Amino acid sequence: MGMDRQVLISSFDHEQLVIVRQHTNTIATGVLTSDRLAKPGEYLQLLDADAYNPGCYDNYDSMGFSSVSGKLNPTSINNVRAYNRGVNVWTCNNRNEMRQLVAAGVTGLISDFPNRVRDILEEELSEIP
Repeated sequence: MGMDRQVLISSFDHEQLVIVRQHTNTIATGVLTSDRLAKPGEYLQLLDADAYNPGCYDNYDSMGFSSVSGKLNPTSINNVRAYNRGVNVWTCNNRNEMRQLVAAGVTGLISDFPNRVRDILEEELSEIP
């Protein structure tokens, strides 16, 4: 269908992502995880994956919101972005968390409430001089 460059295959089964990469270099792959990864940029490079897709939902908080500080820990985002890879966080429904993630440089937000994501992005754009 000629849509190779418009597809992102994400999986919790990272072995499958390796297999996808063996079959094609044009379809993007994303490491889906509910765990915090140490040095996720290096891990993506090892798998030749294009994106880190961490969870940010209830018991699957790999971004730090459920930590003692209750705030985003941008270390993993910074690490992945330093490797020029994407960060697509799932399933973020909290407006405050969305703001923090957008400010930290994520490339995508997966939410049950896309209207909230739109509102946050519009707020961010309106603050740019």
